[in-house]
Amino acid sequence: MEDGIGTEQMVKDRRRDRRLGLRFPVQCWHTDRDQSDGRLIARSVTSDISTGGVRFESNSDQIAPGVQLRLVFTIPPDLGHLPYGSELTATAEVLRVQDSDQNGTVTQAAARFVEPLRFNSRR
Repeated sequence: MEDGIGTEQMVKDRRRDRRLGLRFPVQCWHTDRDQSDGRLIARSVTSDISTGGVRFESNSDQIAPGVQLRLVFTIPPDLGHLPYGSELTATAEVLRVQDSDQNGTVTQAAARFVEPLRFNSRR
């Protein structure tokens, strides 16, 4: 660009929430119990997370733009202040899915939280 600001910087400036490059295990569940019985459709890991959304890896063909998911993030005890770990849960809408490897077997999915993250401590 003419003014020296790169495309990546422009994208960061448009985001409402600060992203943290944290890798947490995440389970992706269907939210429509009538069609899918609330089944687990993927176990994954986050690439980054913010209060507004998440980006995560996936190899499930059931994760597509427009799909709503119930996400359960596992926070290991060594990353938090609790000795027994915790979970964050939220419902999210998938915004986009992109291949992240040359074989097309792993994709990156971006999702927007449609409700605030909920913190659940585990004992």
